[in-house]
Parts: sequence; C-alpha cells; structure tokens
Amino acid sequence: MLAALAGLATSACADDPAFSLQLDLGSTWQARNKVQIPNDNQGDKFSLEDVAGSGPWATVRAEGIWSINDKHGVRIVLAPFSYNEKGTLEEETRFAGATYSPDSPVRASYTFNTWRLGYRYHLYAETNWDFWIGATLLIRDA
Repeated sequence: MLAALAGLATSACADDPAFSLQLDLGSTWQARNKVQIPNDNQGDKFSLEDVAGSGPWATVRAEGIWSINDKHGVRIVLAPFSYNEKGTLEEETRFAGATYSPDSPVRASYTFNTWRLGYRYHLYAETNWDFWIGATLLIRDA
C-alpha cells in the first residue's frame, strides 16, 4: 500500500507542478508516557512505557500541497499514530474504574492522530520580501 502511494506522489508531481505530495516513513520511540484515569485519587499513575515497551513503532506522514494559483494555496497533512501492545503491571493498579492485579496480562493502546487542513493567501512579493497569510484547522485524536 505505501509503495503504491509513493508511486502516486511521483506521478502527480510530474504531471502538475502546482500540486505536490510527500510521504514520510519512520520510527517512533517513547521515553516517558505516564497515564492515570481518572486523574484523581481514584486512579493510579503508571508508566505506559513499562507496559508497552519503548518502541520502535512504524510511523507515516502524508502532506499534500496545492498551489491553486499565484495567490491561493491549500495544504493537508495526515499524521496518524497508534499502537496496541500487551504487557503486565508491576503492582496493583486502579485505572479507568477497574483494578488490575500485579503480573496479570493487560492490553495497552495509545493514539495520537493529527490531521491538518490549511489555507494561505499571498499578500505581497518583492525582491527581498514575500508575505503570506493563512489559517490552519487542526484536529487531534489523542
């Protein structure tokens, strides 16, 4: 699937220089990720890294830019990230209304998806100056 998207990006850019598509692939690690639900004395804070490990997990990011004309442009960024892992807790833990005993198997999931849609308008251009103004809508699923 990713190879097909990379091929799509190449052909789209070659046919229309006003449109570009970039696909980034990489790895993500976590160094610290403390969780607690609820965030009061009814829940216990613990390290998600201790349950799920530190990674790495595969990541992907896609960015599309469309220069509509000399004045207007649109940009979209899709950056999904999530993982599901199995592990154990070292001590009795109260989390999200349940109590988990030490060394019992648990499932850890993490989501941090980011979606952006932006618009830009070219205000002014001169030899040494180039001014743009715009806005971005950010949706984060975390």
